[in-house]
Amino acid sequence: MEQCLCNKGYYNARSAANNSVECALCPVGSACVEAGTSLASLPLKVGYYRTGSDSDDLRRCPDAGVDSGCVGGVSGGEGPCRQGLEGPYCQVCEVRDDSVYYNAKESSCMPCEGNALLTVLVVVGGCAGVAGLLSLWMRLRHRLPLRVIAMAGWLWRLYTQLSLRAKIKQMMSFYQVATRITEVYDLELPGAVVRLLESFDIININIEALGLPLQCLGLGSYGHSLAFTMFAPLLLAAAYALYHLAWPCVEALLARDPRCLRRGRPKEQLMAALPGLLVLSFLVFPMVSSAAFRAFSCEGFSNGRSFLRADYAIECGTADHRLVQSIAWLGILLYPVGISVVYAVLLLAARPALVQEKPTALSKALGFLVRDFDVQFMWWELLMAWRQLWLVGFAVLIAPGSVQQLVISFLVSLVYMLICAVAMPFKDKVRVGLGLGLGLGLRLGLGLATTLTQP
Repeated sequence: MEQCLCNKGYYNARSAANNSVECALCPVGSACVEAGTSLASLPLKVGYYRTGSDSDDLRRCPDAGVDSGCVGGVSGGEGPCRQGLEGPYCQVCEVRDDSVYYNAKESSCMPCEGNALLTVLVVVGGCAGVAGLLSLWMRLRHRLPLRVIAMAGWLWRLYTQLSLRAKIKQMMSFYQVATRITEVYDLELPGAVVRLLESFDIININIEALGLPLQCLGLGSYGHSLAFTMFAPLLLAAAYALYHLAWPCVEALLARDPRCLRRGRPKEQLMAALPGLLVLSFLVFPMVSSAAFRAFSCEGFSNGRSFLRADYAIECGTADHRLVQSIAWLGILLYPVGISVVYAVLLLAARPALVQEKPTALSKALGFLVRDFDVQFMWWELLMAWRQLWLVGFAVLIAPGSVQQLVISFLVSLVYMLICAVAMPFKDKVRVGLGLGLGLGLRLGLGLATTLTQP
């Protein structure tokens, strides 16, 4: 048996303990350049991974390329991985504390240097400063010089005449889905396309898009990211509502009026805060929904173990996995379910005023949801939200990376576009055309991805 060797391009598929030879064609991802290759000595190309030397299941790493953490070659265990890396696709640091963090761009574990907390605080402070300046502008805009007020008025009229709000909403809806394509559908896109989509990822209010080394603060896991993604918008909404409730009292104190509680009515102040809260819900709905649904997407390997696609450091079925699933269920109840219910209740409450064209405080506050649509289609924003929910949420549960997943999402996009073309819900035909164009672009993207994933 020692003289029986497999030729170049083939390997012995039997294990060494079997003491027999069964030559099989070397699988994709291997580099059988010499005769006598066995399963244990099967050399891998750079960018490919397997769970151990007894596995013939070779998988392409997400970061496949010259600088991939999957370094190729022969290894006695999993991988082969770059030094300091381990786990599925070599994307987990061997040292799992706040002394190092995994850098996806470098495909390696980097030491935590400098003050990561200071970096985070600078970013958060910058965002708070911008929000403060915008609030100050809204409150003090009438006290500015007349020329500035006139210029601002002209720009606002131009913004309104061009219907930029509706167009910006549709474009943001498109990019909110487009920037999630790679992770939801497990696609390998060209580097230039990936970099372009990453540049728009900030639209999703994604803290990871800022490139902050959160692992250096002990906050780099999927569970921490999901918790932040879920609770940060709630804190922002609460702060925004409290700001509107407290502002009359602040004005009274500045005016030295002791009757601060009489300067504003809570119901009116909350109604004034409602448009901003609706904008915030529009921005975070797809982001949180997508993040929550990813808690239920696991990838199985040949060794019988499965790991969470969102974080390969979490093994499915373990206590850590059950914890993040509990957080995810809460996120699903608060966002996909909660926001949909709130939208429906508000629209039903404002329906008589909208149909009879007798504006009330509530119908005016719902302008962000209904202003761009004909009255009979006042609920269209809810339909658009559920289309996004399918494309970046439910789609995660349908065999990620498979043709079936792409085909189903392709059909969902096609049906929505056909309904939009027939119903014509927008008041302006230009908006309808833009919506159809963006829908067509998304559908073509999914169709092209479907073609590329076929063997």
